[in-house]
Amino acid sequence: SSASSVGRCRRRAAIRAGAGSAGFVAIRDSVTSEDVTVRASTQPMLEGVSLDAEAGPADMTFREAESASVPLAALDARLRDGLKRTGTSVLLAPISSSIRRWGVVGVVQRHGTLFPQDDLRLLEQLA
Repeated sequence: SSASSVGRCRRRAAIRAGAGSAGFVAIRDSVTSEDVTVRASTQPMLEGVSLDAEAGPADMTFREAESASVPLAALDARLRDGLKRTGTSVLLAPISSSIRRWGVVGVVQRHGTLFPQDDLRLLEQLA
């Protein structure tokens, strides 16, 4: 189907963009909804996972439009389980415009980074 083809293309693009790192993109379910669902991920099992309101740092990044660098273990259980064995920490950045929050992007860092704030600013700009 066309939807599964689009999903495969998104997954391949996410893998290429992350240069082998794990990551995900979660987007609002609709313009009027505050519910956020993973739409693309390097880990196919995460696609379709809804972020629980106030359940973890990924949802807080979306709701507060504030970037964060957190240990992988701090993510809510479904994201953490889908990303385990891929790294030690996660950079989270909101996807937003000047008038609306659209979602959140997360990139797993395998061994941390020497420059977490620089990496986080770059992710913010890409989001």
